[in-house]
Amino acid sequence: PPPPPPSRYETIDDDSTSYIKIFNLSAKLLANQIFGRMSKSIIPCLMAWNVGARPIWLCRAGETTNESSRSHGKSSTSAKLNRNGHAFRARLAEFVEERTREFWEKQVGGQHHYLASRYRRENVGVISTTGISSSGDKGVKIMTSTMPRAVDTALGNEHFKVEQYSNLNPLDKGDFSGMEMDDIEESDPDWYAMLKEDPYSTRFPGGESYEDLVQRLESSVVDMEQQVAPVLVVSHVSVLQCLVAYFRGSPVRECTSIAFPMDTVVELLPEKGGGWKEQRHLLTERSGDDADARSRADTGDNTEGEGSVEHPIWGDTPRMARNTTGGSVGSDTSGASPANKLPRPTS
Repeated sequence: PPPPPPSRYETIDDDSTSYIKIFNLSAKLLANQIFGRMSKSIIPCLMAWNVGARPIWLCRAGETTNESSRSHGKSSTSAKLNRNGHAFRARLAEFVEERTREFWEKQVGGQHHYLASRYRRENVGVISTTGISSSGDKGVKIMTSTMPRAVDTALGNEHFKVEQYSNLNPLDKGDFSGMEMDDIEESDPDWYAMLKEDPYSTRFPGGESYEDLVQRLESSVVDMEQQVAPVLVVSHVSVLQCLVAYFRGSPVRECTSIAFPMDTVVELLPEKGGGWKEQRHLLTERSGDDADARSRADTGDNTEGEGSVEHPIWGDTPRMARNTTGGSVGSDTSGASPANKLPRPTS
């Protein structure tokens, strides 16, 4: 007879060597002689990943008075939501409440009942046997940046508990904060040339690079992954680009090419066997001048510049410079369409 197949697992009992043992996915984890980045980053990730069916919703902060007026010069980080921004906030609250209720109704009576039980134990009074109570945080974790427009966008329901994270603030452009790309090119052409050559690693003077931003987001990603309840993230394009690249499993160095439209929720649903299914939901319809304003916001012609596909998108940058070769430098080439199945990152 043929020899038996080799065992998939090998018991490690030698405590003089480094190892990590994982029991039942993230139910129990044993780390021995683990130091440095492994202890700081890898272990929290291993403990955070779970097989829960919770969705993660990503969206931009609502439109502000700066965006609709298309003002030039320095843009304000404290600009208030305008009429369109308030309309999106109201629809977002309805969307989150409805989807959260549907989620818990399925979990309480379904195969993931143990997750609902765990969540109830950890959040007494938040959800009932019907899935949602009339008070508390309604069984959803809401994470926003500390920018007033992002916090205001998430406050569409008085019962929502909104948690602010400075990690979710947009890319810090330092000395160039609020400036348009053509103004930056004119004021410092040498630095601008470096930016075009390496948009991921080039650091804004006195500010950050996308590489810095990715490091800053590490703890927030772990926080999102470890939830067993739905998660809503209200942030800004530079941050959302990095998050979408992570959940797609696409190269993060290419994240500046990912477009993220206004008034839209990107819904990420975990797939069996690993991976995320991505769906996009446009929550508000516009017409006339309002539709033109959203089009400008989505293509970078606005005072915050969070959405251009003609040039890498820089956090709070307004109107973008065009590619001199006649093509587009940062168009979204991911090919991801609604309901596209996406690979789960392996590290």
